[in-house]
Amino acid sequence: MGKLKKYLFVLLTGALATGCASRPEAGQEQLQEAKFRICDSEGNIALAVGRMYFMNGKKKEKVLENINIQRSRIAMGFLNEISDRVTAGELRHYADFATDKLYACARREGLNIGKPRELARICYARVDIPFFLIVFKKQGMEKKQAIDKVSTMFNRGTVYPEKLITSVADVVYSPASEQENQKLMGTVFWSCLYQWQPKSSQ
Repeated sequence: MGKLKKYLFVLLTGALATGCASRPEAGQEQLQEAKFRICDSEGNIALAVGRMYFMNGKKKEKVLENINIQRSRIAMGFLNEISDRVTAGELRHYADFATDKLYACARREGLNIGKPRELARICYARVDIPFFLIVFKKQGMEKKQAIDKVSTMFNRGTVYPEKLITSVADVVYSPASEQENQKLMGTVFWSCLYQWQPKSSQ
């Protein structure tokens, strides 16, 4: 679990690093791209903070041991909010929290997601597939063992299809940098959101 928490910190650092996108003044297309990056970053940070909170037994003080949380106003705000909402019985999964933050950002920035919230929730939940595969690879686990372990962790079907687990494992177990792994999780989310087909074979 120590290595797992360490990797959570690495991912959070990456998410925070991309969370300072500025708004360019050149044109509408660049402005929309900047808005997308801002909201993508907020969703990623919310997911990372939420996952860390749940994986630390829903103990805020444990998450606060991470220096990256302490140094980030947005991460601190998200941590306080998710703790309050979990205590109030309003949240069952960190994917719900990430979805809330993505759509709240989209409303604020005037960005049209164009997809239902429930689908975004499913797609954020799917990001756990590359997350845990990356962790297991770092722990020295063979690809087949990692696939089997991820498959047993989640119900398969339309949310965690076996085909997706296998294809993501192929990418994770190819030579890839930390930055490429970070991008992979974003690819899983956005490709899920805009290429969704409700089939168990997806």
